[in-house]
Formats: sequence, structure tokens, C-alpha cells
Amino acid sequence: MKLKALGLKMALTTLGLAVCTAFAPVASAAPTQVHTSGENSAQAGVRAQPSLGADSVTPFAVGKKVLSVGDSWAVHMEAGMQAASPGTYLYKAGQGGCGILLPVDAAPGCNQWPTQWPRLMNDYRPDAVLLMVAQWDTLPQKTAWNTPPRDLTDPVQQQRFTANLDRAIGILSAWNTPVYLMNSQRIHEASGREMNRLIEDAVRRHANAHLLNVRDQLCEGSICPNSIRGIPVYDVTWHTTPAAEKRLGAWILNQMFQPGYRG
Repeated sequence: MKLKALGLKMALTTLGLAVCTAFAPVASAAPTQVHTSGENSAQAGVRAQPSLGADSVTPFAVGKKVLSVGDSWAVHMEAGMQAASPGTYLYKAGQGGCGILLPVDAAPGCNQWPTQWPRLMNDYRPDAVLLMVAQWDTLPQKTAWNTPPRDLTDPVQQQRFTANLDRAIGILSAWNTPVYLMNSQRIHEASGREMNRLIEDAVRRHANAHLLNVRDQLCEGSICPNSIRGIPVYDVTWHTTPAAEKRLGAWILNQMFQPGYRG
């Protein structure tokens, strides 16, 4: 009887171990990182990288004429468009430190755009215009001698910028020329966010104005990395590097001339 009892106890113990093993949790394998793009990447738990422009330029840009005006970022975008498409004719009128606010202490030549740009449009007759003032004009500027410098968080400065932007678009859209307004990646600053709002409002007001959303090319949400897809984005002056601006130049020309392009 003792042997039978011992045999029964061992059998029950073995059965219990088998049941526990069958229902025990299995250690999961290390998660596989899935590289996707856009919204799917967020669902996969992988942060998407900004596009940083385009790999190549559309052949529709060859032989087209582009006028570029604005601040030092316009100068860098001119270099990018030239590198991306040597067959595109560029008139480069960007000037470092020059916006459209007409400050009283502006650098020489900066406040000549109301008379200079009509001449350029008449002489050059471009197929498209790039207007980039969304970096310099976010900074505090002195628009009257008896007032302190103000940035675009100030309602008076907003009104001045809006009026001058409408004036600039009116000049640059002569003969129904499309005008492409580049926004700002300075989204961590209130003045930069106001700049983007004012530009978007202007695009809605003017039929010939179009948004070049460079913020989304350089930033993913609130993150604007210094390197995208292994390409350094900024130089020591916080302007774009030649490699970055070439990709942005291709993207700009695609926006302007490739039918149905959505960069």
C-alpha cells in the first residue's frame, strides 16, 4: 500500500509540473525594429526622419527661369537649386540680413526691394519666384527710431509684416507668376511660429501664392535634427550645408515644375 501511495504521489507531481509548464509565460524575443515612413513609423515605435528635400530634380525644371529673393537662406537655396539643376536659369537676388520689414537701421540695399523687385520681374520674366524671408524677419527689428526692436509676437510688427508681405506678393506675381513662400523651421520660438501662421494666411489670400513647407522637410514634429539620413543639415553659421541645400533645391524645383508633385 505504501508503494502504491508513493507511485500515485509521484504521478500527481509529474502531472502538476506538466500543467505549469504548459501555461507558463514564454519570454518574448527582442522587438524587431521596423523602418517605415510617415505615420506608420510612429505606429511601429520608430521616429520618422524628415525628408530633407528630394534625391533628384524633375526634368520639367530644365530651361525654366526662377527668380529668388529674400534673406541669407534664399542665398543658400539658390546654391542648392543651381547644384541640383544646372539647366535651370536662376536669377539670384537673395541678400544676407535682408527681409521685407523695412527697418530703419537696415543694412545697405535691404530696403530697396519695393523698387528693385518690379525691375527684376520686368527684366527677367521668371516662370516662378522663390520668396524666403522667414528666417531674418522672425528676429527683433527696429521699424521706427523712437521704438525698441520688436519681433513677430508684437501685433504691430505682425501688421507691418502682413502689409509688406501682401505688397511683395503683388510685385512678384506680375503676369500671374506663381510665388513660392518658404516658411521657417524656428518652431521652438514664438516669433517663428507666428511667422509660419502669417505666411499660411497670405497663401490663402493670394491665388498665385504657394507654401514651400521647408519646416516639414527639416523637422519631424518638434524635433529638427542636425543630421538627417546621415547628411549634416547645418554649417557653423546655422545655414544649410551644400549637401542639404542641394536636396532642398531639388525639392523646391519639383514643387515649382513637376506636375502633381507633392514633396
